[in-house]
Amino acid sequence: MSAEGSRLYTPEILGLTLRLADYPWIDGMSLEGQSRSSSCGSTLSLGMDCDDDGVIGRLGLRVQACAIGQASAVIFAEAAKGRRQADIE
Repeated sequence: MSAEGSRLYTPEILGLTLRLADYPWIDGMSLEGQSRSSSCGSTLSLGMDCDDDGVIGRLGLRVQACAIGQASAVIFAEAAKGRRQADIE
């Protein structure tokens, strides 16, 4: 395996972390939750608003994690937006 192939923080992962800016934290969202990893101490806060049909509209993230955790939060947010809350559950 090349040195490029064995790097954990690839340009793609680091690029995803930059997209956290697309999901700023907004106070007062209708649904909010927080989680903390007991293994590494990373924290994630997620806020969202859903319409009357349960479709996820706005999402806000507050992430204190390594690049992998940040990228994972963005992947989730991008997949969740526009879907029904029940689809995510």
